[in-house]
Amino acid sequence: MRISKFNIFFLITFSFLYLTSLGQDASNRYSEEDVKFEESFIEGLALKTSGEAEEALKIFENLLEVDRRNVAVLYEIARIQKIKGKGQEAIQTIERAIRIDQKEVWFHLFKAGIQEQMNDYAGSAETYHKIIDLDPYNSQHVFRQTDHFLKVNLNQSAIEALDAFEDRVGPHEGVYQRRYDIYKLEGEQKLARNQLELLVNLYPSNIDYLYLLAGEFITEGQLNRADSLLNRILEIDPTDSKASMALAGRKKSDSSPETYILSLEKIFKEPTAELDPKVIEIIPFVESLNNRQDTALTEALLTAISWIEMAHPKEAKVKAIRADVYQLSNDYENAIEAYKDALMYEKGVYSVWEQLLFLLKREARYEELDVYTEQALDVFPNQIKLWLLNAYSHRKMENYDNALDALEQAEFMAFDNEAIKQEIAAQRGAIYFEKGDKKMAMEMFDDAIKEMPQNYIIHCRKSIFLARGGHHDKAIQQLEDIAKMERGKEVATATMGVVYYHSEQKDKARSHFENIDLIAGQSDIFSHVKALMDDDVNKAQLLDFWLEFLENIVVSS
Repeated sequence: MRISKFNIFFLITFSFLYLTSLGQDASNRYSEEDVKFEESFIEGLALKTSGEAEEALKIFENLLEVDRRNVAVLYEIARIQKIKGKGQEAIQTIERAIRIDQKEVWFHLFKAGIQEQMNDYAGSAETYHKIIDLDPYNSQHVFRQTDHFLKVNLNQSAIEALDAFEDRVGPHEGVYQRRYDIYKLEGEQKLARNQLELLVNLYPSNIDYLYLLAGEFITEGQLNRADSLLNRILEIDPTDSKASMALAGRKKSDSSPETYILSLEKIFKEPTAELDPKVIEIIPFVESLNNRQDTALTEALLTAISWIEMAHPKEAKVKAIRADVYQLSNDYENAIEAYKDALMYEKGVYSVWEQLLFLLKREARYEELDVYTEQALDVFPNQIKLWLLNAYSHRKMENYDNALDALEQAEFMAFDNEAIKQEIAAQRGAIYFEKGDKKMAMEMFDDAIKEMPQNYIIHCRKSIFLARGGHHDKAIQQLEDIAKMERGKEVATATMGVVYYHSEQKDKARSHFENIDLIAGQSDIFSHVKALMDDDVNKAQLLDFWLEFLENIVVSS
């Protein structure tokens, strides 16, 4: 094999460890045999480097016949055995080298590496004892040994290794960190806290350690000591919002939610303070608005959000939270505008699009629903729900061909999703009915029912269109079997009531709503329908209202 001078010098430099073990005479001159040996050795290194491990191994084995105590050759043979996945053989070979030269750290490290690769962590931890004896001030050896002790649950051995290293080198950050982790793992709360105190003494301005120690004091109920650390953090960084809010949080239970929120004005308005802690602090209060009206809390949240917006004027997440507050407070007009505002700064959050589109649909703002579904599809073209909403907006604007095109795209993406397929078929049924092709409309509904016969919403939606066509008896018949089933019986029974109302059988209609809100979990909507009946609302208006309700329910089989 021909080797360039550059490669020869590179390999000699790279392999100085090996070459120093080759024999030299007293005058520091190589014999002819030494030169041949060296040339073969370098050729073996070159073959191994180029990926020809088998050829390299033959050369090194021949060299070993010449000099059976040459540790450089043994090391290279062990490395090739490791490459070939012969871990145990590699260990045996490197142990031969170690018996010849016990003070070479690289040989022991190589052995430990193979043991680790073979998941023999107890063996590798034992090997590290010799490595540490040879190189006692190298922290990486101690930490590696500690990791291996922990993998075989020899926690006390890990602690002893760390203690011995500390005795040699004095206070050491890595030692305290690892002892903290081990004590936490063992549930030794006070011993773990003690390691943090050592870290804080060693690095008194390290905010991360101060936070960890404050957390330990909070866990132990030592709140005054925790507050002292939080105040120290604020001395180091007066804009640290996490520390400020943690201190304010101590007073949370002593005041109303809105008083507490407004007490954070200075923190919320501080532009250099991190945004995320501010958001995290108000999210639980936003969530608490769900299913209840609280004007005072709503106003406090909106005020707090305005302060945060002053400090972070271009943050989409803040504007989205404002929209959430409006939505949970039933202020849908402002919620829509706030979600639009959020999308001006960040278009990649699907949940914001979803909330906006839901509200546009709810508020019957179909032209805007069309525009924003198109924009959302530019960002999320594979979201089937967006295609369905786009079809819905076109249907409501009587752009039926566009609606059918959008449904075709959704169907192409639906694959075997039966819930999506039934929704597509149901929407097609509605489109054909509204186009005047009632026969095709019923076929679409029937196709959906064949796909999912237990889906009560499809039955209910078909019955509404039957009623629209004046086929009230068929509509009731469509619902009777569903109303007997456990799943969906409340909605089916309510739909029967709406159909009876449409057929001018108002007493019979009201009887279907007498006790339904006690069992349905939809008491608000059912109560509203009863109120509409009591007000003698227009029958077509009630039918349309109920269809809107049904089209907002997603049910899979």
